[in-house]
Amino acid sequence: MRFLVSDIKNAGRVDQTISVDPLTVVGNPPEYVRFGEPLHLKASAIMTGEDIVISGQLKTTLRFTCGRCLEEFDRPYEAEFQQVYGTDKSEIDMTSDIQEVIFVDLPLSPVCREECLGLCPTCGKNRNLVSCQCNQNITNPKWDALKEFRFIKK
Repeated sequence: MRFLVSDIKNAGRVDQTISVDPLTVVGNPPEYVRFGEPLHLKASAIMTGEDIVISGQLKTTLRFTCGRCLEEFDRPYEAEFQQVYGTDKSEIDMTSDIQEVIFVDLPLSPVCREECLGLCPTCGKNRNLVSCQCNQNITNPKWDALKEFRFIKK
């Protein structure tokens, strides 16, 4: 999304609404996220004295891979942004600012739902879909010495 500074100076306010391929704006996102639809951008550039304030919203659908069960899921994404620019350039390119808004909001380990049971660490089955008979009470023998520890009551 680009704004011409001369247009903003002349009109006082310039509005833009566009839909673009997210990869042209964002580039390559992390491997656990993909875009499910175009990126819808709506922004207003307003001349305020010596500066230009650009504010707006962006919407899309993000497709994640769950960090627990490895299933794909979609989640609607909406964000607002606001940035102040000087008038020293002929054009304002919002690409890097939009990238920043999106990347800051991405979860490090997305989860399809809070109640997700994930994969069984023994057999690898998705515990949301099937119940396995694996022993889930696996203990680490390094901690066995603590079982013998007794507290003294006074």
